[in-house]
Amino acid sequence: MLSIVGLQGPDWVLIAADSSVSSSIICMSENYDRIAQLDDRHALAMSGETGDCLQLSEYLQGNVALYKFRNGVELSSDALAHFIRHTMAKAVRKSPYEVNMLLSGYDGKPHLYFMDYLGTLQSIPYGAQGYCQYFVMSVFDKHYKEGLTLEDGKELMKLALNQIKQRFTVAPHGFIVKLVDKNGITKIDLE
Repeated sequence: MLSIVGLQGPDWVLIAADSSVSSSIICMSENYDRIAQLDDRHALAMSGETGDCLQLSEYLQGNVALYKFRNGVELSSDALAHFIRHTMAKAVRKSPYEVNMLLSGYDGKPHLYFMDYLGTLQSIPYGAQGYCQYFVMSVFDKHYKEGLTLEDGKELMKLALNQIKQRFTVAPHGFIVKLVDKNGITKIDLE
């Protein structure tokens, strides 16, 4: 169902995406990773047409690597978010990507950004994209507190993902969850 969810803590970000790809009534894959690693510190969860997501993630990965090669430094989280926003705003006038995103990053402190296909950009403490936002945002509104520990964050993320599994008539097969912190990007299991 193209669900992506993000949650930011004081020194970490958890980002999750459902792992199923479907076309009409057919499930094409049950283990697709919608979370692209743009560099060692930034992960981009994407919701939208699979082809658009793949093309956009490859374009962004290439440009992030090119920037580092040319300048000898990596983009900050804010700079990367604005680069993606600018890319989406330009594309909407030519050949739009039908992709909504959550960008997570760590550059001394954690960052989580909400972006949509029109080029909207907002820094957020938690968020969701897709139909899941109608269930997940109420869970986060009720249970999110500033300064969550990583263990509390994992429990809150598990609660949010369980709401998606419970409430959707066609529940996703599973979720891929990644942790972004000072150690980089790590795939974790919440089960």
